Amino acid sequence: MDIEQIRSLTPLEPLPSRVYFVCKALGRWADVLRGDDQTPVALDAEPDRVVTHEDMTILQTYVNLKRAGLAVRLVEQPKVDAFNVVSSLDLQISHHTSQSFIVAFRGDWARPELADLTLTMNGTVATRRTEFPMPHWLQTGLLPRDPARGDRLERLVFKGDMVNLDPRFATDRFRDDLAALGVEFLTQPYVHETKSSGWHDYTDVDAVLAIRAIHPTELSTKPASKLINAWAAGVPAILGNEPAFRELRRDPLDYVEIATPDEAIAAVLRLKEHPAEYRAMVDHGTLRAADYTNQRVAERWHAFLSGPAETAYRSWLTTTPARREAEFVVRVVRQKISLFTFKRQQSTR
Repeated sequence: MDIEQIRSLTPLEPLPSRVYFVCKALGRWADVLRGDDQTPVALDAEPDRVVTHEDMTILQTYVNLKRAGLAVRLVEQPKVDAFNVVSSLDLQISHHTSQSFIVAFRGDWARPELADLTLTMNGTVATRRTEFPMPHWLQTGLLPRDPARGDRLERLVFKGDMVNLDPRFATDRFRDDLAALGVEFLTQPYVHETKSSGWHDYTDVDAVLAIRAIHPTELSTKPASKLINAWAAGVPAILGNEPAFRELRRDPLDYVEIATPDEAIAAVLRLKEHPAEYRAMVDHGTLRAADYTNQRVAERWHAFLSGPAETAYRSWLTTTPARREAEFVVRVVRQKISLFTFKRQQSTR
């Protein structure tokens, strides 16, 4: 897919209400914001800076919606009597947001009961009428695979934190079995010392592997970003069984699902021996990626903010401060139960 097609944004219709994006780490981004109107610069030049859930769901969304001409604002704390969007990982009981309308973008953690509405990273956990799925933006600064590599499959890459990689795929045996096929297996974790990862760079990647050993409770909240990024980058994906991946699956060409190292080896061998199938997966991925360009994700945000979120916000404005306080007390109890339940589920196998 052409890189300009991935990143370009055209103006959107104005939103009916001012929306404040709450960025607790605002100081980290002072160089990205210019002037009193907080006009942002594109983040693609420094892809390794977009790392945390807040970076991806709050800062990156603000930047792209602002670039699309929307009158959104970036603040460090939720505004009272206003429409706020915040990462659920930053939303704490102690912030006492009873007098603020809150849309929380849920991370891979407990359900944010404190919020008025919730955005989720995949649709399988959006099970309430107040919950709405919203895909991540494509990897910041994404560089697609070099077309000159043709149909070769010589480099299989895992892009992610090593703590999440299924340990069966981190063995010398797995690497050696791939090497016997003429395939190098590389891992690209985020390196905190150098603050770099290379997650955006697919220029010399021939296929991606993503199979994580994470508790099902947490796995259910994960996004399908690894799959969507692979589509946009022009590389086949070999993936584990995750709800977010399966939710998007429409065709066998979307990705290859595997559960064991032997199945991964078999998938790699098949793609090496059948270059027409390799090409078909790449071409199919390009078609699927067209629904996740910056423009398409910005349009999803606009539809949500001006549609169901605006309706809920207008209804919230009619409630009295006393009623909001009473509802907040109930939400505090639910939030504590949500946290307790999520942690208990994670501790069991």
